[in-house]
Amino acid sequence: MTDSTQGGRIWWIVVRPALTSGGLRMSKSGVIEEADAGELPNGQLGGRLAGLSLMQQVVILAMWPLLEQVLAFFVGLTDLFISGRMAEGAERVAILDAMGLGGYVGWFFNILQGAVATGVMALVARATGARDHALANRGLGQGVWLGILAGLISFGVLYAGIPLLIEKIGLTPEAGVQATKFLKVLAFSGPFSGAMFAVNAALRGAGDTRTPFLSMVVVNVVNMIVSSLLVFGPAPFGGGARAVSRLC
Repeated sequence: MTDSTQGGRIWWIVVRPALTSGGLRMSKSGVIEEADAGELPNGQLGGRLAGLSLMQQVVILAMWPLLEQVLAFFVGLTDLFISGRMAEGAERVAILDAMGLGGYVGWFFNILQGAVATGVMALVARATGARDHALANRGLGQGVWLGILAGLISFGVLYAGIPLLIEKIGLTPEAGVQATKFLKVLAFSGPFSGAMFAVNAALRGAGDTRTPFLSMVVVNVVNMIVSSLLVFGPAPFGGGARAVSRLC
């Protein structure tokens, strides 16, 4: 491939398939393709990954999801810490039992919403690699709607199945009461978390793993602050299980 510059334009003489802003064009030897002066040649990345080695690219892309998972671990640990201080004696045991069930249910529904997010990330990554921004935008839009749909399905199934689930698990009556409160709140969050999963997956597919991390920092910090206020805060927010009862 050779190039020449005339009148501020770059002309590429293509001897293999050329990638331009319009996508892939199968070109025969000797065919001339026009490209904007700022366009990247084949095989070169733009944005934050421009000019980096393969190892550096992997580190940049993997660092933020790693930190996000570490943050999620500390959020779960904080929730467990708070739950263990909401009450004493048998009531404390019941609350911790309810939290254990809620954690497994939340993990299961994250799989459902994560399946949609995986498809969104693959589609957006493919479109981004082909520099087809219109397809990437359509993939994001469809992914958000599918994420909301997955969240609505999660909401309906969980909300309707709470009594049967508690019965089959064999929780004590007190633990069943606490689990019902927790699972109702979890069910209502389904559509919102489904949309969030899809948007974050699209950003990762486009090569931006930092923005999803920052968004989850905000979500998780708010979660920890509000959870602490509901348990340890002054009236009318404080009171632990009683405050949650008012929300449900």
